[in-house]
Order: sequence, then structure tokens, then C-alpha cells
Amino acid sequence: MRELSLVAASTAGRPVSPGWRPGELFEGIDGAGFECVRRCLGAHVVEFSKRDRIASERDDRPRIGVLLSGVALDASEHADGTSSVLDVIEPGGLFGDGWDSAGGASRVLVAAGEGRAVLLGSERLVGGHEGCGVRPRLVDNLLRAVLAKNERLRGHLELVSRRTLRERLIGYLRGESERVEGSTFTIPLSRAELADFLHADRAAVSRELSRMRDDGLVAYDRSTFALTRG
Repeated sequence: MRELSLVAASTAGRPVSPGWRPGELFEGIDGAGFECVRRCLGAHVVEFSKRDRIASERDDRPRIGVLLSGVALDASEHADGTSSVLDVIEPGGLFGDGWDSAGGASRVLVAAGEGRAVLLGSERLVGGHEGCGVRPRLVDNLLRAVLAKNERLRGHLELVSRRTLRERLIGYLRGESERVEGSTFTIPLSRAELADFLHADRAAVSRELSRMRDDGLVAYDRSTFALTRG
């Protein structure tokens, strides 16, 4: 990974934080406030490539962050060397919050492709400089982001609890279709990543997608899908 300068973007003459959009960790923080985030909370931008480890529960300094571009996988690495994907982080998504694994597992954020993220020390967010006026707003944004993330994790648990692989695939694809409000969409995952996300074997996922296409349920070309029935 490569560290970059942290510079606030500007929209219609109003300074905003990089990657801004409603609901993000940095919502409502102007250029002056973002300078406080950089100085008092140790925020900085990193540029990453595919398979880079962006953050880990085992890092010496615990961090939280927001993805600015690209896609990353929030995964649990187990003591036996296996891993399972718990969440898919897309631009604006929060990571590193509540990482406290048990049973020899540890959480890690792995890049699924090239992108950028803002990292800041979580200990500074809680016990940072008293004069940092932006902290209350940032903490409020963090709590809302954590609630939204928990809803996604509950949805993922419900998804992987479905009895058959077809039910899991249909549930995931319908969710992506609803998210973009269209019947044709591109998913952010490769076949191997999709299989990991659904707690399934990659070959089994490919076979079931082919059967679903033969049954007229879905059409697809690589990562672009169209729901055709049901």
C-alpha cells in the first residue's frame, strides 16, 4: 500500500471530505473540520492494490476507516488457515469498527481490486484532543454507520442460513438488483469471492448459476447479471 496526502474535495464551492455522500463517516464535515480530522485524529489516505491487507485486527494500532474507491472484503481469518467473507465494503463503507474476534480468529480487510481508503486511529476518536470540535459530529456519524453495517451483517447471516445454494444465490442477486433499483446490474465480486461470501464452493456456485440460466431465472456475462424471472 502507498500513503497519500489527505486533501478535502470541493463540491459547488463547498469544501467536503473525500468520498463524501450522505450517511458516510465524514458527512457534514467542512474543510476546516476535515483539517482537524487529519491533525487531531491522525487520518490519512492509503492507496491499495488487489489482495493488499488494508487493515487487520492484529495491527499494533487499531484503526477504523472509510473506503473511498474500489471494493474490499471484510473477512474472518481462522486459526486453521481458512477464511470467510463477512461483508463487502464498497465506496463510503465503514470498516474496522467492532473488530473483536474470538476462538483464534481475527478480522482483516483485503482489497478486491485497486482503490483508496481513509484510515484513522480509533483510540484517538475516543480519547483525542479535547479541543477538536469535530469529534462529536464524527462520533455521531460513526454510530449511524455502525448501525447500518450491523443491518448488513444480519442480512448476510440470514442469507447464508438459507437451505440451498440456489436460495442463497437468488437472495444475493435480488438484493443487488434492489440496491441499484434495476434488473440488470454488476456485482463487485469474482466467482471465488462470491462463493466465499455465500459459504459455498466455487465450482458449485458456477454449476448452480449455469442451471439457473438454463431454467430461465437469470442471464449473465461474467459479473453482469440480469434477473429474468422470479
